[in-house]
Amino acid sequence: MSSHHIVTENQEPAIIITDSEFDITVLEGLLEWGSKLIVVDSSLKKVVVDLGIKVDEVICRLQEVEKVKKLLEIQYPHYQLFVHEETTIEEIVCGYLNGQRNFSFNILTNNEGLITNTNVYSGLKQIVVYQKKYRGNYVLKGASFSKWFVKDSLLEVVSVGNREGKYHTSNLKSTTKGSFKVIENGVAEIKANNGDFLVKYTVA
Repeated sequence: MSSHHIVTENQEPAIIITDSEFDITVLEGLLEWGSKLIVVDSSLKKVVVDLGIKVDEVICRLQEVEKVKKLLEIQYPHYQLFVHEETTIEEIVCGYLNGQRNFSFNILTNNEGLITNTNVYSGLKQIVVYQKKYRGNYVLKGASFSKWFVKDSLLEVVSVGNREGKYHTSNLKSTTKGSFKVIENGVAEIKANNGDFLVKYTVA
């Protein structure tokens, strides 16, 4: 797989990869937009060595710095290294995102804490989370979710931060609490009365 083209900062949502278990097809599609690629140290070997992709930034735990530098010798000095003293993946990604206000991100992750921690995304513009089984659009307070779906597609809505989930919907039928089915081919919309929420749906 060839290296991607780095574009002007903030032109497209940046990509963050937090672990090595991600859908390569999804990553390839996102890289077509020329997005900045940011990886956590635990996913670096797969991205750089196994797939041969150049990275723009690395979020790194202090104890992994020397190992990361060795893996990136081939593209030195064309990357930025963000070192954090925290020890878990969730902590170092949260630390990175806390300094990225008004940015947008596509996050490839299997870390449930990163998906449901309401403090992670506060102040960011747009977040889309990708797991192997589903895609999740994180919607901030006051905003709405809108996307085209085929009839009978299933969506799950998760309230974030222990808030009571009450929603206004269009072209959706409630099946169980927090679960909806698309009524007809077309755009489905969801808006919360208050609080943030995550919309999860299967990636085709």
